[in-house]
Amino acid sequence: MKLKSFTYQELLVAMAISTVVVLISLSVYHILNHQFSGYRKYHRNMNELQMLDFALHHDIEIADSIIMSEDNLMLYKKGKDPVKYFFNKDHIIRSNNLISDTFFIKPASINTSFESNNPNDGLVNQINLEVQRSDTVLKFNYYKTPSAFELMKRIE
Repeated sequence: MKLKSFTYQELLVAMAISTVVVLISLSVYHILNHQFSGYRKYHRNMNELQMLDFALHHDIEIADSIIMSEDNLMLYKKGKDPVKYFFNKDHIIRSNNLISDTFFIKPASINTSFESNNPNDGLVNQINLEVQRSDTVLKFNYYKTPSAFELMKRIE
């Protein structure tokens, strides 16, 4: 009695074809994994930028006065601890007495002014921040309308 079965040649051809299919599948998986990794890194950086933008915008809105000294920005609110921003060459730190946040964003430059005058130290109401993101520089502008008290203090 003869059993129906495959010959060695047929088995070798089937194994060769399945090996090619597996190698192609692994190559596709590797390419897609690499692309997804780049996508994830890009969106992580964008999320970090949005969190920094939100924090700065919020802190500037509620601040009573904003003072710039060297590479530090201090935002004061009556009855609360000041919020401080430290602009280092490869990251930005936001800190109050309880919490510190580190944003891994490279600040390219920070320029401040008070009513279009250009004090880089002292009381400010306009902040122009440029950050380096891979090969582009992104610009963020913040403006706080000064109170009459701040303007009168400035005249004295």
